[in-house]
Amino acid sequence: MLQLSEITLRRGTSVLLEQATLRLESTYKVGVVGRNGAGKTSLFKLLLGELHEDQGRVQWPSAWQVVHLQQALPDTDLTAFEYVRSADTQWAQLHARITAAEAVNDGAVLAECYEAMQVIDGYRMESRVATLLNGLGFTPSTYHQPVTDFSGGWQMRLQLARVLLAPSDVLLLDEPTNHLDLETIMWLESWLNTYPGLLMVISHDRDFLDRVTMHTVSIMHQRLRLYQGNYSSFARQFQEALVLQDKSNQKIIKQQQHLQSFVDRFRAKATKAKQAQSRMKAIEKLSTSSDLQEEQALSMQFFDSTAVGYPAISIRADCGYGDQVILKHVELNVGGGDRIGVIGMNGSGKSTLLKSLAQALEPVNGEVSHHPKARIGYFSQQQLDMLHLDETPLAHVLQQADHLTETQARSYLGGFGFGQDKVTANVSLFSGGEKARLALALLIEQKPNVLVLDEPTNHLDMSVREALIMALNDFSGAVLLVSHDRYFIECCVNTLWWVKQGRVHTYEGDLSDYQTLCLSSQPMESENAQQPKVMSRAETKQLKQLEREIDKLTQQLKTIESKLADVSLYEADQAEQLQKTLARQQTLQQTLDDKEQQWFALSDQS
Repeated sequence: MLQLSEITLRRGTSVLLEQATLRLESTYKVGVVGRNGAGKTSLFKLLLGELHEDQGRVQWPSAWQVVHLQQALPDTDLTAFEYVRSADTQWAQLHARITAAEAVNDGAVLAECYEAMQVIDGYRMESRVATLLNGLGFTPSTYHQPVTDFSGGWQMRLQLARVLLAPSDVLLLDEPTNHLDLETIMWLESWLNTYPGLLMVISHDRDFLDRVTMHTVSIMHQRLRLYQGNYSSFARQFQEALVLQDKSNQKIIKQQQHLQSFVDRFRAKATKAKQAQSRMKAIEKLSTSSDLQEEQALSMQFFDSTAVGYPAISIRADCGYGDQVILKHVELNVGGGDRIGVIGMNGSGKSTLLKSLAQALEPVNGEVSHHPKARIGYFSQQQLDMLHLDETPLAHVLQQADHLTETQARSYLGGFGFGQDKVTANVSLFSGGEKARLALALLIEQKPNVLVLDEPTNHLDMSVREALIMALNDFSGAVLLVSHDRYFIECCVNTLWWVKQGRVHTYEGDLSDYQTLCLSSQPMESENAQQPKVMSRAETKQLKQLEREIDKLTQQLKTIESKLADVSLYEADQAEQLQKTLARQQTLQQTLDDKEQQWFALSDQS
């Protein structure tokens, strides 16, 4: 059992947890939810010992093995297979002992090691590693390639494979579905459903949480609250609790008003003074509750769009880069009101298709045509890189929409969650989620009537995803999208295009049918799947440079956090130094976020 007792946790001047208590059994499957910045990742760092509680106590059995998904790229000369296998240190030690004992023919040691190997299921090691690699999309021909030959995205899959192989009693996964395709996410869900220990998952993918977890921990108002059930169950319970809290508060307000009227009537009368005083004390004891609060509602809304004739987009082409054909003989039409989701494995050509349809990429052969009335709104992660870091959201909107007044621009940005403090802040200080919201705001302001969206939910928390779903459902134009968020796809599209083995087909079925197909044909699909792309020398050099910069920034942040942990820094005469240190922390964190985004962008291209 894991127990957190009266935990207070601070990061600099921010209080993330205060007198928080939590108790989890050893077999729970737990989703950890909360707004961005609430402290989800910090909770994991607390459990890993990377952060220390300011007050309280964390308790669990000392023999428990805790494993977590590391975001750092591996630095090793091992092959993919060797690297994953090395995660089981018990097996590695036994294997080394067996090799040494065989060399000197030590029968006693061999007998002991053989028995120990049987206990840890070590004789199935080769099969277990192959199963994990296969499930995560690696083909047998790539098992023995050096880890450094793979792109960053595939190296992260190797990190995930190591986590799943390593013996553990507690498994901590922070956004494990990032940069995985739908097929791999489905396989991961089936694997996690068989995990026997305590699983804790941070994810913005509600469908993933629904399929994997049976309990939910909510971080709100510096408290931890445990709910029975998966994310959908939690959301329902939360809304019901909000209604009850509102009714209770209304009842309390009526009681306060009734008591206050008595006080107002009799406070001046000597004969009633004591009773009036008693009523005043009663009013003080009656207080409304704000333990539960909904996140700020966003008001994303597309403008009324001009109707587009058929077809809005027509493609008769081979798609690819330069002379390299990725998709052959693509012959498709998009109607003015179509809702199309594009599915397929990573590397199959989904992004290539969307870029081609948006005319952001020239076809290798053939042509892509747009209806004269079509206004294409194209979104990809590259839109985040095109934001001007030294400018504000307000400046971005006013430069793009010079017909808006400053007041109108502020009001428009407010609908995307940019309040007074954010609307005039430099984009360089923004998180990935804030940049994504700004990019969406700029896209919507262009008043498109055809939307081509490549992973629009990346970096967005659940409340923003819900707002985007509502906006897309009210949008009257055409929508084409790629997303690994199944809930998002199911809510927004009614047609699926399947990109597979260089061709694009209309998929006759829904996502549930597709999941059944993927899980039933996983081994066959993996054998025929496009092999992970090996990085070029220039890409590898650029990636390594980014990794060095990320490591340096991480160390600088740790130094800053150590300074902020010094209580003397918060004394009155250190106020100026404290502000400088906090400003430096914010700058370093934002620079680190930018470098990590560049790293992921480069990884995803490979």
